[in-house]
Amino acid sequence: MRFVVCGDSWAWGAELLDPSTGERWGVDDVGHSHHFIPVHAEYRMKHKYPTLLAEKLGATDVVDLSFCSISNDFIFRTLMDWLATEGYLQGRDTSELLISIGWTSPERTEFYYQSRWGDTHWAPFGPWQLDLAYSPTEKDPNKDDLFEFFRLYFDLFYHKTEYMHRYARQVWMLQFILKKLNIRYLMHQAFYHEHSLACHKWNDVNYWDANKLSPVDKFFWDDVDKNAFIFKDDTRFRTFHGYIQYRGTLKNENVLEIFHPNARGHELWAEKLYMYIKDNIL
Repeated sequence: MRFVVCGDSWAWGAELLDPSTGERWGVDDVGHSHHFIPVHAEYRMKHKYPTLLAEKLGATDVVDLSFCSISNDFIFRTLMDWLATEGYLQGRDTSELLISIGWTSPERTEFYYQSRWGDTHWAPFGPWQLDLAYSPTEKDPNKDDLFEFFRLYFDLFYHKTEYMHRYARQVWMLQFILKKLNIRYLMHQAFYHEHSLACHKWNDVNYWDANKLSPVDKFFWDDVDKNAFIFKDDTRFRTFHGYIQYRGTLKNENVLEIFHPNARGHELWAEKLYMYIKDNIL
């Protein structure tokens, strides 16, 4: 089996640091750069749910397309680019593939930037772009223009009419393509994020009530295969975040570090996905 993982920081393993070092996320300037210190990078790769799930599935090859602070535009774009590069859009046999798609919060987007954004031209947009502590634009020579652009986008163009339409269309379109190519897959929603500038506030349960779908968007959403999108219509859990919080409450376990799952949260999610895939996808 060739197992492909798509997702945001919840799939990438953000905040997973080796506890034996005594370092804790957000304490004494411990932050994103610590992810790449070898002892932490090894721990993160070993304990994040894609690795645990791949082991349970007996995958012989794991392709990890996840990344931090990205949008569903990124997830769709990078997966399609990978399928094309690997020849699957051109007729290569897809029977070996199983793809896990962990959608991120729908409000996020990305823009093609004529200069460089890290090692790419694609600049992600989310509430963190209005917070210097989270934004790589702090070191960009165009940072003042970029911050003004992001501010104007947030003030004048950011609206649920746009992002909910984009989200429903992306999910439906990717389902259409994967089914057309006879690719096995499972989708889930990592979390829903209510924007309040750079404040982190999860609101999974109320999200859909607060962001109504138009009749067109509802057509797309209703046509999404609920058997291939775990918790699609489940108002109790809805998301990866909602499920592990519920499981943590049952046994009084801590399943989150600060904004992301800890090792136990990843373990619980890997177990749930494995059982679901075994019963419904394979």
